[in-house]
Amino acid sequence: MILKRKSNKKRLNSIVLPFLFFAINERLGKAIIIVLIVIILILLVYLVYLFIEVKKEKEVKVEKKEEIKISEEQPIVTKKIEKEVVQQPIVIEKKKEIEPVIIKEVKEEPKEELIIDNGLYIRYNYSFVARMHQAPKESQERFSEIKNYLLSYEGVTVRKSWRNERFMYQGKPIAKFWIHGNILDAYLNLDYEMLKDTKYEVEDLRGKRLHENTPVLFKVVGSRTLDYLKELIDMYMESVGGVKGEEQNIDYTVPYISKEELLKKDLIKVNYNK
Repeated sequence: MILKRKSNKKRLNSIVLPFLFFAINERLGKAIIIVLIVIILILLVYLVYLFIEVKKEKEVKVEKKEEIKISEEQPIVTKKIEKEVVQQPIVIEKKKEIEPVIIKEVKEEPKEELIIDNGLYIRYNYSFVARMHQAPKESQERFSEIKNYLLSYEGVTVRKSWRNERFMYQGKPIAKFWIHGNILDAYLNLDYEMLKDTKYEVEDLRGKRLHENTPVLFKVVGSRTLDYLKELIDMYMESVGGVKGEEQNIDYTVPYISKEELLKKDLIKVNYNK
């Protein structure tokens, strides 16, 4: 009986074991296939990545080559342009046609200067009349009002020169005027020591020969400073016994005239200096 049981177990083992082995081998096979598929996919992704990187490197190399070519060609183009600019006489003619630029201003005699190609200076010396013709309307109106105010005093006369208008009383100057755009400069025959540190804000011109008879400068830039100027004029006229009469309302303003027309009318002098 014991021998029969042993033989039956061996038979059972011989029948069951092959099936178990086959089942185990089938599971391993599926696992191996899955692993292989994953490896293949990874390899494909890596190959695609390598292909893209190689393509980028080629494009970069092409761009670098183009940049090198451009950088090599640029100096040649620059040299050609420089030669053309030097050889063209038209550029030199345009430089000569440039409008004069103010280089230097002198209060005593307003001038404009321009250095030209041959080393000369062109100086434009504006007369008082020329300055009036090119001054703003408001500035002209202020001068017109103060001129009427001065001439309202009995015995006041006007002397006109190239650079200014001078108002006289009994052979002595009261004031002289220069006009610079929106500013009316009034040079007065008053004592600077009496006016300094006051509301008038005058400038001291003592010691300057050109202004020895009118050593106080007062600038008129608006209605308030125009009223101050009238007070200063009254101050002088009272000191010399002047009598104020009826004030007239004469319009002393003038129309605008261009620089070219003023040159033709000899209201601007042109001087050439080395």
